[in-house]
Amino acid sequence: MVTKLDHWADKAPDKPALHGGSPDALTTWTWSQYRDDVHQVGRALIAAGIAPGESVALIGNNTPQWLIADLGILAAAAVPTPIYVTNTAEQVAWVINHCQARVVFADTAEQYEKLLAERPDLPRVELVVLIDDIPDRDPEWTSSWQEFMSTGSEDSEPELRTRMDNVAPDDLTLLCYTSGTTGEPKGVQLRHEGWNAVIASVVEIVPVIELGERTVSYLPLCHVAEHAMTLGLQAKSGAEVFCCDDVAKVKDFLPVARPTIFLAVPRVWEKFESALRVRLGEATGIKAKLADWAVRTEFKGFQSDIAAGKKTGGIQRDLANKLVISKVKAALGLDQVRVCLSGSAPMSPKTADFFASLGLPIHDVYGMTETTAVVSMAPLGIPRSGTVGKPISCVSVRFADDGEILAKGPGMTLGYHNAPELTAELIDSDGWLHTGDIGNLDHDGFLRITDRKKDLFKTSGGKYVAPQLLESKLKSIPGVSQAVAVGDGQRFIGAVLTLDPDGAPALAGELGILFDGDLAAFSRDPKLVAYIDEQVARVNRDLARYEQIKKVTILPEELSVEAGELTATMKIKRKAIRTNHAEAIDALFS
Repeated sequence: MVTKLDHWADKAPDKPALHGGSPDALTTWTWSQYRDDVHQVGRALIAAGIAPGESVALIGNNTPQWLIADLGILAAAAVPTPIYVTNTAEQVAWVINHCQARVVFADTAEQYEKLLAERPDLPRVELVVLIDDIPDRDPEWTSSWQEFMSTGSEDSEPELRTRMDNVAPDDLTLLCYTSGTTGEPKGVQLRHEGWNAVIASVVEIVPVIELGERTVSYLPLCHVAEHAMTLGLQAKSGAEVFCCDDVAKVKDFLPVARPTIFLAVPRVWEKFESALRVRLGEATGIKAKLADWAVRTEFKGFQSDIAAGKKTGGIQRDLANKLVISKVKAALGLDQVRVCLSGSAPMSPKTADFFASLGLPIHDVYGMTETTAVVSMAPLGIPRSGTVGKPISCVSVRFADDGEILAKGPGMTLGYHNAPELTAELIDSDGWLHTGDIGNLDHDGFLRITDRKKDLFKTSGGKYVAPQLLESKLKSIPGVSQAVAVGDGQRFIGAVLTLDPDGAPALAGELGILFDGDLAAFSRDPKLVAYIDEQVARVNRDLARYEQIKKVTILPEELSVEAGELTATMKIKRKAIRTNHAEAIDALFS
């Protein structure tokens, strides 16, 4: 990736490459400035005694300095090892000690305080480089960004060039610690050859425009999908990256960045959907009728695209786009997007259909950290609802006897860092990586994920239940934002539901409930409870008898990362939910 940085800096030295700051006050790096800063970080790491193959930790939000540090680490032939900002101080220390990092990059005072609190248990850490200006820092243990950069001597440039030129295909490009839905995180070793092969295969499906792509980097860079989107796409195409340091601000960055490729996890798409439904629902009279006609027309056109296997047109569809669809996309900041992507967790068909009706078909990408982010993705422009596309060209897929998806290819991890037993469980003697996901291929070769192997649970009647199927159907209920099926060892299936705060006022109005903003009170209202029961009964009509949800509990607030109920990439953590809401769940089965 670093050699590609040199390529773009030579080809377009004065073209914008990176943006940081706020949407209304951006700070910009040109390609030549970007390259110079990356090389300066590399030289400073050499001055700090960092050897090739050594881990260097990073903990921080998405900023230009984070990307510069990451590529600077690679330039010095070391291994970037990112850590989630949501980790506790103890978890941060665990990862640093496990990867044996001696240098750590951190951004805010909050992250520095974590390191400071664990300093006695971080004996190997010699230097903390602080990206933000933090007063009262320990000058013997820390360095400001500017101070650190100043230590990189021009005399080290030949050594830096030698390290860059001698990078081997099996050398690590990333040591990525999983966010850990269960147990301790595992350090996934990803190599340069695999990274390059996966990016090349993705570009076969979504051809990139050299120096013409724009993307917003806002999901955690610790996650392999965002890492691939930000750094992989940029290296391949010379993409212009807008760094957003808070996921809550992404809606403000989109109209400024006007991305051409946009990645979001399902939870972010669901938030956008909720806000847009409220906005569309505010239209009255002729505007409401026009909007309803336009989205129905566009969705019908999308279905024609799927049937034809290519983009189709038509006078009505063109008119719907001109009068309504284009304006909605422009207001969202996605009017120039060529492809919308979703990864990390299953996408609800309801949400996928909603965005398709707005001319924004979402392409599911399936993969995991251990496969360098991608195993399969949908063909450009014609995603198939309920599937995750077709295996990319550098990946082979087959299925175990129990339906588990097995994958093989250059993008598969070398294994888990310092965990040979776990690696042996992951990769079998024939080189097939066991994904832990259950699935199948349809007659056209599209991959369908039916559940997580370890998420399957058994009722007291001996029936195995796939909770993700039930959860997807429950999330299709208008007003429901999250759903978790429960019932392991029980005589029936129950579910934990949360309500969508953005859609609550409109739903309350439909049910004749006075809503004053108190979501907890709304969740207890008898009319709301009766509505949910009615909707669950509707869902049950499409389920086998043993899968049907007999009882539900509505939580007073949404599940959150802060409560430990979601990973940083919004995957549900079943054990934590079971613990945090034990009383409510136990009441379902009492």
